[in-house]
Amino acid sequence: MKPRLLILTDPFAAPAYKPRLRFLCDYLMSQGWDINIYTERGEPIRFEHTYPIHEVTIYRTDSHIEWAVKSGWSLLTDWRNRYFSRQVQKEIADKQYDIVLCCTFSTFPLRAAYNIAQERHIPLHVDLRDVDEQVPGAQYQNHRQWWLRPFRVWYRNVNIHRRNRIIRQADSLTSVSPWHVDFLKQYNSNVHLVYNGFDAKQFYWSDVKSDKFLVSYVGKIYEFQDISIIDAAIHELDKNEIVLNIRKGGIATDKVGDEIRRSSVMIVLTSKAAKGMMTTKFYEALGCEKPVLCFPNDEGVLATTIKQTNAGIATDDKEAIKAFILDKYIEWKKQGYTHQAVKNKSFFNRAYQSQQMERVISNTIAANNAHHTLVDICWTLFYSNTTYDFLHIRGNKLNSLIYKLFGYDIVRSRAIRKFKGLPEAEQTARVERFYHDDLEPRKIEPVWNIIDGKQIVLVSNTMEIIAKTVAKHIGAKKYYATQNKEEVLAHYTDFDIVTDNTKDIELIKRAQHATILTYNNKARWQRILPQGIKVTFIETGRKKYYTCILYPLRIFVLRTTSLRSEAVVVVIAIYIANRILRCCRL
Repeated sequence: MKPRLLILTDPFAAPAYKPRLRFLCDYLMSQGWDINIYTERGEPIRFEHTYPIHEVTIYRTDSHIEWAVKSGWSLLTDWRNRYFSRQVQKEIADKQYDIVLCCTFSTFPLRAAYNIAQERHIPLHVDLRDVDEQVPGAQYQNHRQWWLRPFRVWYRNVNIHRRNRIIRQADSLTSVSPWHVDFLKQYNSNVHLVYNGFDAKQFYWSDVKSDKFLVSYVGKIYEFQDISIIDAAIHELDKNEIVLNIRKGGIATDKVGDEIRRSSVMIVLTSKAAKGMMTTKFYEALGCEKPVLCFPNDEGVLATTIKQTNAGIATDDKEAIKAFILDKYIEWKKQGYTHQAVKNKSFFNRAYQSQQMERVISNTIAANNAHHTLVDICWTLFYSNTTYDFLHIRGNKLNSLIYKLFGYDIVRSRAIRKFKGLPEAEQTARVERFYHDDLEPRKIEPVWNIIDGKQIVLVSNTMEIIAKTVAKHIGAKKYYATQNKEEVLAHYTDFDIVTDNTKDIELIKRAQHATILTYNNKARWQRILPQGIKVTFIETGRKKYYTCILYPLRIFVLRTTSLRSEAVVVVIAIYIANRILRCCRL
């Protein structure tokens, strides 16, 4: 069965309606994938599609007041992502998915995608089409209302912070240029290059003749882009047939290919300050096999790709621009059209990019399925200290303190020695009864939901016979009834962990993701966890053990007493003092 893919994406916008995602979905549907897309309701979706697109209404009116209030609240609290996440989770409550794909150019809906992936314990793949850092200043926010422009740098920084927090947690990433891949690796090492491309059905070579030599630019011109040098070069050539053809809008999406084919040179604008800009205009000219005039030479990935594909020229020099145009003008005079003999064109076909993306997503699913999940038993799978409950023993505060001070549990050791004196068949029968009668009613359901379908390895300092029995019933691949974490780490390097035990900190540090059960001790966990750990907390809202009111004195003993004999005396004194204080309160 093909994987089930949940896609969360920013709003579809005219005129192109995110061709990168559309082609991916069309390709995956042709390969039998099960796809569902959720996005924010925006402009009407006018393109044909065979996969369901569900729209969530966030702005219910066209009122500027509603937009201002919700946008301001989102800036402060990320409300838009949170609301979107809640609505999507309601709609998919009865559906199953193998992976979440978030396709975006900014931060929406990254948080929503992450929340859903975490809630369902499935991998998250993020496809970033752009990053704010690739352009100087905060140019991507310059389209906003004039009264918001003074805040655009702050808005940009908030977006970057929220984006980085999520992509650090993602299972895999893709982006659109070698620069983007190198840049994103500082946050997540599992980044893959999937270029943008062209639609071979719309952008193809044809010997369309034109009565004018059109030097064309199609699309928006940003603040950091400058076309005046090219304009000046054309004027200096002083040929009436050479026309600068700037089309900032007004061309239907399905007519752009025709506009390129009748042109003689296609302009691609960039900036030395802009990084990794592999504009769609370049790919469209490449698909139509028209000469590319890139200004200026970005001295980066775009100029390199133009050279490698023999697509044209990237230059800062006006004389070089004039020479390039003049050379193509001579070609046009001879045959009525221009043609660029490009190389490796097939690598930039959107169909090829979709195949690449499918491989990355499939590998992410496979890698997640190959992960082992290390699971503690006591107070993680069950509300139970399994050894104590099985042996019908109860510790005392003195025994607990001695264990914490010296690592030796007197009561437990004595009871285990007595149990091991029983015949082996009797031991097995008792453990089986204990599992069915005592442990099954104490299952911690959120944990069992998490581990369902995973490759489980039990790691717990319980009795070996209990670990063996639990492993049999839970379908665990293996079990370790030990305190020796190095023994586990010697066998597993790629794993998640589910535990409540602070002694598992070495496993948590090396885990891909940790799920930690807290028993009113989340603050303590947050203090001891290193930075960068991928963690999800499950708060039980209860305590496991009674805490001695003189706990700070125990810490003092731990830090100041070197001789065990002295420590034992102090511990006994603490215990007696505690009992006296309790009696006085009564």
